[in-house]
Amino acid sequence: MATSETISESGPVHPSGGTVYATPYVAPAHGSVGLGERPKKFNGKDFKRWQQKMLFYLTTLNLARFLQEDAPDLGENPDRQTVAAVDAWKHSDFLCKNYILNGLDNALYNVYSPMVNAKALWESLERKYKTKDAGSKKFVVGKFLDFKMVDSKTVISQVQEFQLILHDIHTEGMVLVESFQVAALIEKLPPTWKDFKNYLKHKRKEMKLEDLIVRLRIEEDNRQSEKKAGNYHQEVRANVVEQVHKSEIDDIHVNTIMETRNAHFFEDVFPYKVAQERNSLERTSMDQDPSQEEDEPRRSKRARMSTSFGPDFLTYLLENEPRTYSEAMSSPEAPHWKEAVNSEIESIMQNHTWELVDLPPGNKPLGCKWIFKRKMKIDGTIEKYKARLVVKGYRQKEGLDYFDTYSPVTRITSIRILIAIAAINNLEIRQMDVKTTFLNEEIYIEQPEGFVAPNHKRKVCKLVKSLYGLKQAPKQWHEKFDKVMIENGFRINECDKCVYVKGTENGYVIVCLYVDDMLIIGSNNEFIKATKKMLTSKFEMKDMGVADVILDLECSYFQTYYRCILGGFSSGDR
Repeated sequence: MATSETISESGPVHPSGGTVYATPYVAPAHGSVGLGERPKKFNGKDFKRWQQKMLFYLTTLNLARFLQEDAPDLGENPDRQTVAAVDAWKHSDFLCKNYILNGLDNALYNVYSPMVNAKALWESLERKYKTKDAGSKKFVVGKFLDFKMVDSKTVISQVQEFQLILHDIHTEGMVLVESFQVAALIEKLPPTWKDFKNYLKHKRKEMKLEDLIVRLRIEEDNRQSEKKAGNYHQEVRANVVEQVHKSEIDDIHVNTIMETRNAHFFEDVFPYKVAQERNSLERTSMDQDPSQEEDEPRRSKRARMSTSFGPDFLTYLLENEPRTYSEAMSSPEAPHWKEAVNSEIESIMQNHTWELVDLPPGNKPLGCKWIFKRKMKIDGTIEKYKARLVVKGYRQKEGLDYFDTYSPVTRITSIRILIAIAAINNLEIRQMDVKTTFLNEEIYIEQPEGFVAPNHKRKVCKLVKSLYGLKQAPKQWHEKFDKVMIENGFRINECDKCVYVKGTENGYVIVCLYVDDMLIIGSNNEFIKATKKMLTSKFEMKDMGVADVILDLECSYFQTYYRCILGGFSSGDR
């Protein structure tokens, strides 16, 4: 109920700083709102639902308009009535802002309490949490396309599932016209409803979605009634049949791919044996009185619900990468894998990784295989298709094929320190990737599948530079990298042998090596560019730009983050 409040000139001082003068204004209707209508505290999850509940709550308090209004201007020479109206507005805005803050979790309360008014607070929450999720849209669309009714469930229960999917699509901002919804629902009816589906398709009159649902409910009730009223007389018969032994080898007419290990192949023996036909078949029949009616089996009354992980989770169907070259080339994504394989071979050839030679007597070539991988973005979409040629290094023997495999790896604490240095000094972390590493020993490998030289099928590849999978590859690569860095004025850190520092009077640059990935931090861009140029001249490298993912950790740069943190603890007053 709206009330009026009269306060004298010497009345209380509002937190905004102004004196509250005698003026009527609409106060929150506290008596008409129950405690049960207050929304639960928002903890960062399911913002849309919390926002709708909070908006309704503020509407019942007559405070929703302050989410869109700015403070009124006093002007140059305000009169007493104008000042009173502004102070009344500030008082109501103060209440609106604190109602919203009290609806936040304690951690979020500390972050958003410095906001000046309710409108700024509301807009800040929307910018942070009401973001459009492209992955969620794709998931909802895929769910809509894959939805198909089955005969094992009632049609009405499946219609409700369909309506929930339509609601999710509408929530994501994708509007479907009603005629499309009606046509889609008809198309998704179960197989036993084929005749009724054709009947609905040939109706000339447009139907609304609600009318269609009513017709489906009536049709389903009629089918259930007919099924219960019908008398089913059926002969009950039990047959005992002797099992015919089937060959364990698949039919040669079926295109089947089989994988096995340690197998011996007998190519001159026909691998198919037809089992002899056996005519011995015993049959026992037991007839039941046809006049006896068969009762309909009891149906479970327990509610069946689909598995749900909540609104904060999305479930995706992950596809496995191809395990062999032939599998990749025969998959639907063959053009992408072909491009990735060609890119890898082109890089190997440009770096002169091997030489095509005859196999020396007494030597055995190592095998090699292709490893296929999809590189994913943070949002779950595919960034690129990657193919890597790997040597089967498990066949190497220590002391004969190699002597040392040790290679240092940077510590995680070193990476944390570098990130801290970059954050304190407002520096960017650059990332580079090494394509090919080096090798000393003589190693021969077979020609890779798909790239066997037509006129030199018996030749093998003598490795000049290292490939993935070799036992000695990490050690040789690290020794070569140490030598190059020392020759160019870098010093190796004594605590972490994978951290290299170069300092001058004009600045410094730090390089952190993690296997074949490196992070570069410099006090200025000129130092970073010079270091990149030096590394590119010595190794075949790829510039990854500003580091966004380091050891599966996503890095983001926010210049105003510390201000929000300090503001939440009121550090500006100290």
